[in-house]
Amino acid sequence: MIFFVHLLNNYSGSPGVLHQVITSCLEAELPCRLLMGNHGGVLDQLPLKTQVFGYRYFNNKFLTLGSYLLTQIRFFLRLVWDVHRDDVVYINTLLPFGAALAARLRGARVIYHVHETCVRPLLLKKFLRQVVERCADQVLFVSQSLYECEKFTRPEKQLVVYNSCSREFEQRAHSIQPASDKKGFTSLMVCSPKRYKGIGEFLKIAGKFCGNNEYRFLLLLGGTEREISAFFSGQEIPANVTICPCCQDVLPFYAESDLVFNLSRPDECVETFGLTILEAMHCGLPVIVPEQGGPAELVRDGVDGFHISCYEIDKIVETIISLKENPSAYQRISSNCRSRAQRYNSQLFSKNIIEVLS
Repeated sequence: MIFFVHLLNNYSGSPGVLHQVITSCLEAELPCRLLMGNHGGVLDQLPLKTQVFGYRYFNNKFLTLGSYLLTQIRFFLRLVWDVHRDDVVYINTLLPFGAALAARLRGARVIYHVHETCVRPLLLKKFLRQVVERCADQVLFVSQSLYECEKFTRPEKQLVVYNSCSREFEQRAHSIQPASDKKGFTSLMVCSPKRYKGIGEFLKIAGKFCGNNEYRFLLLLGGTEREISAFFSGQEIPANVTICPCCQDVLPFYAESDLVFNLSRPDECVETFGLTILEAMHCGLPVIVPEQGGPAELVRDGVDGFHISCYEIDKIVETIISLKENPSAYQRISSNCRSRAQRYNSQLFSKNIIEVLS
């Protein structure tokens, strides 16, 4: 039996990747169970036995910490009871340490799938890394840059397995036909409502185009309408910006866009992969990404998109205008995006995951 464990189930990248991992296992007819912290995300769609352990995120960090620790205790007790020596416990992200401790106690094989480098506070990150060092049999990293930054000393097997979009998304994405010669030009950013994601920079860029009706900006945020409203409380939103809560199907947002941003602040949090960037590339949309981290591995500067720091507002503005006013250059980059995205396809991802679990 493979026990998959994940803490925060929403519509962000890490549960989305786990959804693909489990789907690959189900297609290979491997026995699977899922333990997760909460309902309300992409993992709810999976057709397998699932247990939910009541994790909640609060605005108060102490309440969130309490919920987190209680969930780890529940993970531990459930797995100590259910897991056997010949089982596999597949832990998604560094956070579910209770599952790792239980699996090690029961002698089961432990696989970690590491997505993140920014874990706060630092003391918690050090503790979680020690759990990995002592409990993991194998560690998967989502990019080479993440491996170089976070590799461990003890687990002998440490591999880079690049993420992919789902097979369904890949197929639907190819029906989108981007064209820069239409009258309007829409720039999209998909992210969580966190300041280090560069939302402030996104609004500044949009502000540079106020008064020009040809340029629109679309911000798709992974949170409820209430959370989004609280995040923007007291902020002035440019009139050319539309803000929407993230939903189950993001493809229609890509279909109405011409360019996709990742504006994460590299001095606060380095992006480890950037699944939304890969989604955009499958749709043939040029992308602007940071100069370091996982997105910089996906995107070749000047070929599939552009490596530009989120703080270089004027350079980003110039790039948007250039893409809008040069249809031939836009179409060349769009074609390159789709070709590049095929290097990270769902079939290869499934093959790699099944090899690991075998």
